[in-house]
Amino acid sequence: MATSGSKSVTVTQWDTLKFSWEVTSQSIANNTSTVAWKMELIAGSDGRIDSTTSKSWSVTVNGTTYSGTNTVGIANNATKTLASNTTTIAHASNGTKTFSFSFSQSFSGISFSGTSLGTKSGSGSGTLPTIARKSSL
Repeated sequence: MATSGSKSVTVTQWDTLKFSWEVTSQSIANNTSTVAWKMELIAGSDGRIDSTTSKSWSVTVNGTTYSGTNTVGIANNATKTLASNTTTIAHASNGTKTFSFSFSQSFSGISFSGTSLGTKSGSGSGTLPTIARKSSL
C-alpha cells in the first residue's frame, strides 16, 4: 500500500517525462480515495526544448481518460507541469484497491540532436491504502 507513486520515461538524454500521483483524501463512508496526479517534463543541464506549438497529451487513471493540449517548451534545469487533475477511485467492498494508469505526451515536429521525438508514453499501477470496513457479526 502506498500514498504516492511515480513513473518516468526518457524523452531525450537530458529530459524526462514523469507521471506522479498522491492520495489526498479517503472517504470511509463512500469507500473511495481521491488521487491528485500530474505529468511533468523535467529538463537537465542541456535539456532545453524550443517549442511554442500546441501538443496533445493524454492521461488515463483507473479507466478515466483526460486529454488536451499544451506546450512543451522548457528551459535548461527546469520542471514544467504539462497536465494535472484529481480522480476519485472507488475501492472494492473489502476496502482494497489497485489501480492502473497510463500517460502520453506528443513531441511531434520536435527534433533533438537530429532525432525526432515523436510521442512518449508510459504506464504503471498503484495500490492504495486499504479503507477500513465495518465487520458484520
